[in-house]
Amino acid sequence: MKLLPRLLGLLLILGFLLGFSSPVSSVSQGLSGVGFSFSPTYAEYLGLNPRASYLEILDSFKFQAVRLPVYWDRVYQNGSYDFAEIDFLVKEARKRNLAVVLSFGYRNFRWPECYAPQEFVSLAYPEFEEKILSFDREVLNHFNKGEISFWQVENEPYLHPHCQSCGI
Repeated sequence: MKLLPRLLGLLLILGFLLGFSSPVSSVSQGLSGVGFSFSPTYAEYLGLNPRASYLEILDSFKFQAVRLPVYWDRVYQNGSYDFAEIDFLVKEARKRNLAVVLSFGYRNFRWPECYAPQEFVSLAYPEFEEKILSFDREVLNHFNKGEISFWQVENEPYLHPHCQSCGI
């Protein structure tokens, strides 16, 4: 009686493993909708040139989508917004017909997760919240050209903003 459950379990595991035993080439040919996330900040952290690295990735693989971050502290400098870097990344992706997922907000992907400009870190939360919403408006107004396929907007703007990395 104890043999039957063990035999059934073994057959189940064997069937599961055989289902994944197809050669890699046939598996990779069937992939669709594969994308990647690219962080210029992380590329720099690794000692790479973000633009050159990004172009190398775009030209070396057949991705269908890319997720790009608009890091608040990276586009807001000296009291004004500069979207040149992200414009370049979006333009190069669109040249290759990739869908672009634009991620933005105070919190964004990759550690340290929170990307507030230093001049806003000491603001009281109501003022800080207004700066976050102002940043969101700037991004939406700047990219209102149909070049963005999907938007990934921070889902926590009204929650307590505590973030270890920047002290808020």
